[in-house]
Amino acid sequence: MLRDLPDVAREWLETGEAELISCSHDWDQQMGYLRLLDGQYRNGAMTVKQRTRYRELLAKLKASLPTIEQLNLQQPPISLDI
Repeated sequence: MLRDLPDVAREWLETGEAELISCSHDWDQQMGYLRLLDGQYRNGAMTVKQRTRYRELLAKLKASLPTIEQLNLQQPPISLDI
């Protein structure tokens, strides 16, 4: 969903209410999964490759913060600085 944010932002004003609610709900679920991933990262339960990919994900999230705010989506519930 993160990679779709620019497209979602462009179409946001033309999107129906039901789809907006669905998108927001999906995003909230992703943020819940992010909490779980962060716990795994901080507990050292990830492989080196997984840790690298997780840091890449955090960088993408950080770069997307203006769009996340523009869409009034839930902010990431974890620190994006590692």
